[in-house]
Amino acid sequence: MNGLVVFVEGAADGWYVLRALGQNAGAQLAKEKPALLPTPFGKSQQAGGQQDGSLILNWHARATLDDLTLAASSEGHEPVFQVVASIPGNSSRAELKVFIVRMGGDRHCGPVWELLERLKDVFASPLHYDIQKLAVAFVFDADTPEHFSQTTGDGLSHRLQWFKENFALLEGSGDAAHCKWQNASPFPWGLYVWHDGSTRNGTIENVLHPSLMAGEWERKLNDAESYLATHADPNASVRTKEADKLKAQITIVGQLFRPGSSLAQVVRRGDPSDPAAMPNGVFSSPAATALCKFLVDDCPWTDRS
Repeated sequence: MNGLVVFVEGAADGWYVLRALGQNAGAQLAKEKPALLPTPFGKSQQAGGQQDGSLILNWHARATLDDLTLAASSEGHEPVFQVVASIPGNSSRAELKVFIVRMGGDRHCGPVWELLERLKDVFASPLHYDIQKLAVAFVFDADTPEHFSQTTGDGLSHRLQWFKENFALLEGSGDAAHCKWQNASPFPWGLYVWHDGSTRNGTIENVLHPSLMAGEWERKLNDAESYLATHADPNASVRTKEADKLKAQITIVGQLFRPGSSLAQVVRRGDPSDPAAMPNGVFSSPAATALCKFLVDDCPWTDRS
C-alpha cells in the first residue's frame, strides 16, 4: 500500500483536492477511525519493545488543550489531518491512502516542519508498516506580490522563494518548482502552486470560479458580483482584492444550496444522499485533472521494501 500526504493551506483547498481526486482517480472518503488506519498512521504497533502507536492520534494529542486559548483549540491546533481518502489500486499502481493535512494558511510552517520531521523519522526507520511507500505534496496559492510584502515580480516567483526559505531543510528544496517532484529521502516530495498562466498570480478561487461559470451557477455568480458592486464598501477587500471578491461571490451563491455555510462547506461533497452545492463537473476541469495527474501519476514513489 502507498501513502500520500497532501499539505494544503485551508479547508476549502482540502475538500477541492478530495473531490478532484474522486472525479479523476476514483478516491473515496475513508470511513475508518484513526486508530484503524494502516500503520504507521493508525493501529498501535509493538516495535522493539516500545509502543509505536498511531501517528495521527499522537499528532493530534501532542498539545494539551488546557494550554490553548479557546480560539486556538477551536481551530484544531493546525496543522491537522483534515480527511483521509482511499484510491483503489490498478495494474500499474498499488492501493493509495491519501492524508490531507490542513495547515491553517501559510503561517504555520514551524508546526508543519515538526510534523514533517516525525514523518521523516518514521519512514527512515527499518520497521515494516502497512504503508511501504510514502510521498508528500504541498499545494499552495501563488497569491500576489503584495501577499509577500513585495511590490514587484509575481506571486508564483515569490511563493517558490517563500517555499525555499521556509522548507530549506527538505532535501532538494533549493530546486523547488511548480508541478515538480523531488526524489528525495526518505520520501519524495512535490510542489503544486495554483496560479494564472499569464499573470503568474492566483489562488484556489481563481481555479474554482471559471469552472463554475456554466448553467445556473454562472447566472447566480453574475448576480453575486452585481450585489457586491452595489452594496460592498468600495475600499472593502471584496471589491479591491481579486481572491476575496471571488471567494465572496462563490460563498454567496453557495448559501442558496447550503445556508450558513462557509466556502469550505460549499466545496465539500457532504452526504451522498444530499446533492452537493457544486456539481461534480467542476472537479473534472483541466485544472483539477492536472492536479490529480501530478499527485497520483507523476509521483516518483520510493520503495522501502
